Order: sequence, then C-alpha cells, then structure tokens
Amino acid sequence: MHMKFERVSTATSQGQYKIKGAYSGKYLSVDSSGQLVWAASSTSTTQRWNLVEIGLSTLGNGSFGIQNVYYGKYIDDLGLAYGGVAKVTSRPSSTQWYVGQAWKFMLRDYH
Repeated sequence: MHMKFERVSTATSQGQYKIKGAYSGKYLSVDSSGQLVWAASSTSTTQRWNLVEIGLSTLGNGSFGIQNVYYGKYIDDLGLAYGGVAKVTSRPSSTQWYVGQAWKFMLRDYH
C-alpha cells in the first residue's frame, strides 16, 4: 500500500501526521471500536498520528510505532488474518515493543 504522510503539527519532536492513501485520497482514521478505517479528511485527532522511533532487536533500528493522537494507542497487526482489519492497541509496558507494533518505511519519489 502506498501512503502519503502529511505533517500537520510540530508540537512534538516527532510531529503529528495525517496518513493519506496515495490512490484513494482518503485518510487513515480510527473508529469508536478501535478499528482502522479510511475516511474523508477532517480536523479530528482520530486522523492524526505520531511516529515514535523505537529500537526493536528483532527488526533492528529504524522501526517506528504509529500512535493515534486521540486514543494514544498504536497500530497493531500481530496475529492479523489475511484480509483482516488492523486495530490500535496499548503497548504491553512503557518500555516493551513487539513486532506487531513496529513499522518500517520505504520512501519513494513518484515525481
């Protein structure tokens, strides 16, 4: 999936971003049940995300946790069946990350 990250705030060192589907033009959001959904753009903090750089020995450096600003929880796909819908979950502890919450980014220039 190709996504664009639009920085909307510099209030934190990581910044806050909106994540836009490159082809659909919709934004990644979280619904009231904690599921990820694509929706039209809004000013809601359910569409704002913090990118938190993490160290995870199994994936090496350069991994990120993607935290929803409104819920304070992280995108998690651990144990997700093919075609399933990812949710946001809390971290197990303040210092512990696991592979379902660790993301790597590949940057490309499509110009």
